[in-house]
Amino acid sequence: MKTLVIGASGYVGRRVARTFAQAGHDVSGLARSEASAALVREAGATVIPGDLSDLEIVRPHIEAADCVVLTMMVDFDTESRLVGLIIDSFAGTNKTLVMTSGTAVLAKRTEGYWFDGNYGEDEPWDGDEINRTRMKI
Repeated sequence: MKTLVIGASGYVGRRVARTFAQAGHDVSGLARSEASAALVREAGATVIPGDLSDLEIVRPHIEAADCVVLTMMVDFDTESRLVGLIIDSFAGTNKTLVMTSGTAVLAKRTEGYWFDGNYGEDEPWDGDEINRTRMKI
């Protein structure tokens, strides 16, 4: 499977890229610097030079992929535009989008104990503004 990992030089992305590569997949990763490129190569992925400031540079790599894994942390506007591009590119196909998040959308610190501020999986959720933006994406 041809897999594109966006965020492949980061902590999570390197592990994702390595896991896919070790499983025999054709993995590529976006890198915006030579230091990042070295980390992507070390994970066993082919380097795609560039960043998310110009999504047209990334578009052909998204369209060529069978699977795109997002492990990056970027501003919500960039993330929203990127996810929209992937969804549009993958529409009507059997291609896969996997999105990880460093944002604990539904989490509250409770030390594992239930309290009235928790949300059950069958309850409506109305989180704060930042997390509402994340949920839209």
